[in-house]
This record gives sequence, structure tokens and C-alpha cells, in this order.
Amino acid sequence: MAAQLAQFFCDGFKCSDSATLLRFKTKSLRNAAAVNGKFPLIVYLTAFNGMSYENFTLFEALAEKGFVVLSISSIGRFPGDMTMKKADLMEQVNDAVAALAVLKQNSSIDFNNIGIAGYSWGGLAGAVLAGKILNAKCLVSLEGSEFHHYGNAKSENADFDAIRNSKDFENIHLTIPYMRLESAPSVQPDKIDSVYNFTANHVENAQIFTIDSAQHEDFDCFSLVARKSGNCTINQHYNSALKLTVGFLEDHLKNKNNFANIVGQEINKTIKKK
Repeated sequence: MAAQLAQFFCDGFKCSDSATLLRFKTKSLRNAAAVNGKFPLIVYLTAFNGMSYENFTLFEALAEKGFVVLSISSIGRFPGDMTMKKADLMEQVNDAVAALAVLKQNSSIDFNNIGIAGYSWGGLAGAVLAGKILNAKCLVSLEGSEFHHYGNAKSENADFDAIRNSKDFENIHLTIPYMRLESAPSVQPDKIDSVYNFTANHVENAQIFTIDSAQHEDFDCFSLVARKSGNCTINQHYNSALKLTVGFLEDHLKNKNNFANIVGQEINKTIKKK
């Protein structure tokens, strides 16, 4: 299974081979000694059917900056038959709530200082979660599905409408800072009739950026890692998303006040403000 997944990524990004990719060295250390102190917590929610390691380079970058990261897989209701139904969305949200309850035993986490981040379907789950937990200070959406693109996929449209019309979604009113990063593919393969504007209906303090020429798959680390392992041209789209995400979270959870500088470095070079 690992070899098949690795080959899937290599074929998709047209770089490396499965054996080389599986030998890729992360920056993570098994059983590393803990550092004393209390640290902000980032709750990360993965994409549709995504596993908890899907963005490990982002997690490593956050850990280096002094964050604890909790990553929640998206596998749906038992036995893991994931769908776009509300019940499967809420399974991921409830998994996050349960994991937070367990982590309360960890004295190194500052539970008054929590950030939420999610990719794709996980962005939608993150938006729901933000309305359910205390002390969430900010939210990052990496092309999250809370902005639904209506088109020809009638069953997906119906599933989103069921979520949108639910109390869990209707009651979302975020006063915390919200940042969304979007792709800007040169070719749009699917006809889009309309887009549900999540921020207009649910968010008071929003910043939205588009990353030039980025594809949807550029927001998890496999697009970077596959290229690195095969010594191909590095994916600057992912690096831009990583810089903005880390900078935004540092601003709102560590009072670094450097996010504006990062935006200034990237604006009109790799990103545009929407």
C-alpha cells in the first residue's frame, strides 16, 4: 500500500519514483526529549479522506516555531467509508473535540491559545470546530470547502446544502481572525455556476489571498516532497502557503507582528489579495 501511494504521488507530480520517495528523510525525531514550558496549540484538520501526516512539513515548521500540533484525519463514520454527508464531516469535528479533551492532561499546552487550520474538506471542518471550542484565537483555511463551488456535481451540491442548512453551520459566526488561501489555476476544468461566499455570511475579520498558478493539490506537502525526493524544481506555491500560514499563526498566537512583512514580500510576486 505504501509503495502504491508513493507511486501515485510520483506519477501525479511527474517526479521521483516510489522507492526514492519512501526514503525521503523528514525533520521529525522519534521520542525526542520534550522542552519545558507551555506552547500554543494548532489543531489541523485534513482534507477529504486525508490521513494525519498529509502536511507533515507544515507541522515540522510549526514545531520549530514553538507550536504543538494536533492533526485530525478525515475518515468518516465507522468503518471509514468517507462521504460528503454532514455526519461524516461531524465525525472529524467530534474527533478533534475528543482529542482536545485527552490533551487536557498535557501540562505543556497553553489551552488559552489555540489556532485552527484545515485543508480542503478540513477547512470546512475547521470552520465548524471554531464555533464549538473555547479559546480558538484564529483560523486558517487552505482552500477550504466552506467556499463551495456549485457546478455539475449535483450530489455534492445537495450534500453541501444539507450541511449549509444545518444548525452547526448556520450558527457559525466567527469574530476571530480568518485567513483563506486559494488556488488560481491557469485552466479551470469544471464549469462553476456560483460559489457560496462563506466569509460574507459567517466571518467578521477575513483576509483572502490567491496564490498565482497554484492547483488545489499544492496545499499539502506531497507536491513539495515528491519533487524534493526526485531533485525536481521545488514547488514555490507550497512554500508561499507555508510562509503565510506560519506567519499568520505566529502573529495571532505569539504576537510576532511579522505577518504584514511576509505578505509584503510575497504580494504580486506569488500571491494576490482578493
